[in-house]
Amino acid sequence: MLSVCLIWADAALTCYILGFFLLRRGLGLIPHRQTACLFAGLVLASVYAEIFSLFAGVGLTAILLFHLLCLAAALICRKSLLSQLRSAGRFLRADRRRTARLLLTGTLLILLFAAGSSAGNWHIDTPLYHAQSVHWIERYGVVPGLGNLQSHFAYNNACFSLYALFSFVWLTGQSFHAIPGFIALLVVSLCLFSPAENGEDASSHSLTRTAIRLASLLGIFFLFDELTSPSSDTCFLLLCSAVFLFWSELSARKEASALPYVCVCMLAIFTVTVKLAAAPLVLLCIKPLVMICREEKHDRRHLLRASVLGALAICLPFFVRGFILSGWLLYPVLPQHLIDLPWQIPDGAGIYEREEIAANGRMIFDASEIVASMSDAPLAYVIPWFRRQHRPAQLLLLVSLGALFLFLLQLCLFLLQTGRDIVSHKKTHLRRCVLTASGDALFMELVIAVCTVFWFFSTPQMRFGEGYLLLLCASVCGSVAEGLLRLLPAGSVSVLRKGVVPLPALFACLLLFITVRRGDLRLSHPLLQQDYDRYPTAVYSIGDFSFYYPTDFVYTGYYDFPATRWQATDVVPLGDDIRDGFGMR
Repeated sequence: MLSVCLIWADAALTCYILGFFLLRRGLGLIPHRQTACLFAGLVLASVYAEIFSLFAGVGLTAILLFHLLCLAAALICRKSLLSQLRSAGRFLRADRRRTARLLLTGTLLILLFAAGSSAGNWHIDTPLYHAQSVHWIERYGVVPGLGNLQSHFAYNNACFSLYALFSFVWLTGQSFHAIPGFIALLVVSLCLFSPAENGEDASSHSLTRTAIRLASLLGIFFLFDELTSPSSDTCFLLLCSAVFLFWSELSARKEASALPYVCVCMLAIFTVTVKLAAAPLVLLCIKPLVMICREEKHDRRHLLRASVLGALAICLPFFVRGFILSGWLLYPVLPQHLIDLPWQIPDGAGIYEREEIAANGRMIFDASEIVASMSDAPLAYVIPWFRRQHRPAQLLLLVSLGALFLFLLQLCLFLLQTGRDIVSHKKTHLRRCVLTASGDALFMELVIAVCTVFWFFSTPQMRFGEGYLLLLCASVCGSVAEGLLRLLPAGSVSVLRKGVVPLPALFACLLLFITVRRGDLRLSHPLLQQDYDRYPTAVYSIGDFSFYYPTDFVYTGYYDFPATRWQATDVVPLGDDIRDGFGMR
């Protein structure tokens, strides 16, 4: 726990400084939440680690240079930082009871998530390729054709570079993996700490935002026992929750400026680089683009420049890394044979990998069945796949299907009203109905619904699809609840809105009780974080280089390095140095 808390302290300080520098100095934005600075800093840290990995391993030199950059950013915006510290001091001194309550809650959350991040269960893919991927980045950075050794190494999840940056393997010889727990802590703070201290009126509290918070807390509850694992799935689910928590907050307070929405879209784009299953999140960019087009000419240029530069800064290192790892821009989505490269993964191998991923998500694991499934009807897998799910997953799927149906009804009503407005050239109103929803709420529901449908028809693995399903149910239920409130007297509405404010805190207490009751909260590692497990392996050679391969199942872990999940006998080195890369015979 101690090692996790120290790493979190370092990540919080450096990421806050970088995020503050970007938002305040770079964009001139005063964030409604200080957590926004931390998320912005995490994105910058990840982009920095990705760029550094193009030239060398992400180790001691990388973290020292990173801290120097943070120090430079702190010196540049020192006046604003000092002013922010003074404002925080005044806020804490203004109400000692509130301060004590916040400090107590914050300390308990830190200790709780530090315990959850210090010991737990490994994600199913961590000993398969997560640990090895992080080790490659720590040791060598990006290596041409690494995906030829094992196709998983070509997935190019952006979060692995971030994990390597804060692994501190050079310090103790143990590679720490505390960042997923840190992101979970930030997401929980978004759920529990309302910006009411910034002047929000509790009587106008959004039920949709409350529902999104409850869904995010439930999602973290499902992930809690795997927070110790450096998984891309965990990071993806947490970032998806953060995106919609920020978005629902902006919509609830009817944010008129496009810039905060642009910042949330940058976080959404970063989430896509963590997991391509998040690709439909880019639809969120439609709203700020429309808002930018309505701005004055000078502001429009500034916002467009900031948007394009931000998207390029996030995407370019991701694409370059992917191209070096596999010879593809987006492996294994589609073959993009721009030029012939000696390290390029063959098209046939990439296409089979894509089909294998989709088939595994559909609960098809046998190689012959995977090949046969390529010629099946598009929805032939649905009923067998549904029957193989656990009962809670089946229930969630059925509830999500009902939520999707309600959303389609809401959308039809909204389009009907919009059509009436266009025909009559004046704003009309449908009869008050529980299914009528605002355009902002429908847009968020639409993006979540598209994400859910995209997940279902591409790779319906429940371990990362449950995030979309929970958010879909929450957003639709919250919108319907808002419609119910419109049928009630104004006095009752105000009371009910105030009554839902403590719901996230009460729900978090219930989830904490269940977590402790079922034994997921482990205090077995008070000092150092749980280390990677070791697995039985043997040695084989590729050219002059020695590699490990598993002798029992397909797990190699972290320490037997470099390793592949089987003997890659058809791979050849491209030079005398392992950094020169690997190609196929």
